[in-house]
Amino acid sequence: MESLRARVMFSKLIPEAVNPDENGEGVFYLRSPKETTLKPGEETLIDTGLRFYIPPGIAPLLSEASPVQPYHLARPHEWVDTFGGGFKPVLRLYNDARDPLVLRKGEHLASLRFFPLITAPLVAIKNDVECN
Repeated sequence: MESLRARVMFSKLIPEAVNPDENGEGVFYLRSPKETTLKPGEETLIDTGLRFYIPPGIAPLLSEASPVQPYHLARPHEWVDTFGGGFKPVLRLYNDARDPLVLRKGEHLASLRFFPLITAPLVAIKNDVECN
């Protein structure tokens, strides 16, 4: 299956922001721009310091860096409109551990992928038989 190619651009909004790196399969790693400490049970917002210019017809998807980490991405994530064009991801992280967690600058916090949007009509049915 041939992959669709689109051009998604990004810029740094703060000097400390870490450029996303790709794993070779279209997954981009978003990294912490600074060191942050989370207490047990604490939730915090981390601004990546990046702005993405996403073309029409493309949707971003954020996912956890790893399911075995002592923290996870809480919902909802935020894609903040920068009003200068583009959007910036703000990650909501929650510490599941019993101990304080130190997130170091450059630590992989989330993975970012881009998918094409497909428009399709939504049709109401009365029962499952109509699906066939």
